[in-house]
Amino acid sequence: MNIWRKLNGPVQCTVYTLATNRLPAGHPGLHILQVSDLQSERFGAGQCELLRLAAQAKPDLILITGDLADRRHTDYRASLEAAAGLAALGSVCYVNGNHEADLRTREAESFYEKLSALGIRVLRDRSALLPVGRPPVPVRVMGLAEETVFRARGQKPGTGSRVEHRGFHPEIIAEQIDRMAGRSDGPAEDAGEVPGENPDGFPDALPAERLTILLAHEPQLLPFYARPGVDLIFSGHAHGGQFRLPGGQGLYAPEQGILPRLTQGLHRAGDAHMVISRGLGNSTFPLRLHNRPELVLLRLRPEKR
Repeated sequence: MNIWRKLNGPVQCTVYTLATNRLPAGHPGLHILQVSDLQSERFGAGQCELLRLAAQAKPDLILITGDLADRRHTDYRASLEAAAGLAALGSVCYVNGNHEADLRTREAESFYEKLSALGIRVLRDRSALLPVGRPPVPVRVMGLAEETVFRARGQKPGTGSRVEHRGFHPEIIAEQIDRMAGRSDGPAEDAGEVPGENPDGFPDALPAERLTILLAHEPQLLPFYARPGVDLIFSGHAHGGQFRLPGGQGLYAPEQGILPRLTQGLHRAGDAHMVISRGLGNSTFPLRLHNRPELVLLRLRPEKR
C-alpha cells in the first residue's frame, strides 16, 4: 500500500445537507455524488473500494469534476474502470480538469470518446437537462470546459504543458456560463440524450425555475462562476490543500498558493452554493497528510415554506 494511503486511511464519503427552493414541497430530496481528481489512482482491484462506497450512497446523480485521468500516465485503465463502475450506478455527468486539458488533443479526444461510449455525458462547454430522483425533477447540468478557463488566463491547452499567464479575462467564463444557461445571444448547446435512457421521465409540466448545476474544476474562480440562475457549483482541483494543518487548514493549492481558502466543503457566493471535494488522488506532489481521499455526497432537501 502506498505511504500516503497508510497516513490517511481509506477513502471516505463526506456528507453535506443543503435545503433548496428548487425542489417541490414534499419531495424526498436528491442524493448527488461527486467524484473528483482520481488522477488514475487505484482503490482496490477494479476500483472495488471506491465503487462500493459510491453504491452505498445510493446516488440519484453522479458528477465527475475533472482530473479523472492524469497527464503523467499513458495507461488510463484505472480511470476507465472507475468510470464504467460509476456509469453502472446511474446517470453520470463529467467535466474535464487541467490534467485532461493538458493532454495532446488526439489523446484527450480518445479519452472523452471512451467515456461517452460508457454512457457518461461529457459536458465540455455543454449542458444537459436530466430527469433526476424519484419522483423525477428536471435538473440542468452545465460543464465549464477547462479549456475555457485556460483561455481566460491566456494559457494554451492541448500542448502537454502550461504556458505563462497573459492576464485574466473573466468575461470569457461569464459569457460561456450564460450561453449554456440560455441567457446570451449565442447558441445554448445540449449534450443530448444517451441512447436507451427514458426521456419521458420528466413531470408533465417543467417548472420555469429548475435546479441548475455548474461543474467547474477550479474552485478559486467561485466569484466568476456564480452567475444569475446558477444554484450549485461543484469543483475539485485543490486536493484539500494537500497537507492539512491542525484545525483543518490546507497548506497549498494550485492557483491559490500557500494557506488557500477554497479547498473543501460548502461555500457560498451570492445565491450560489459551491461544493469542493478534496479529491481522491494526488497532485504533482505525491503525498497527502491528514487529508483522507474522499467522495462527496450532497443531500438536497426541499426548503421549508
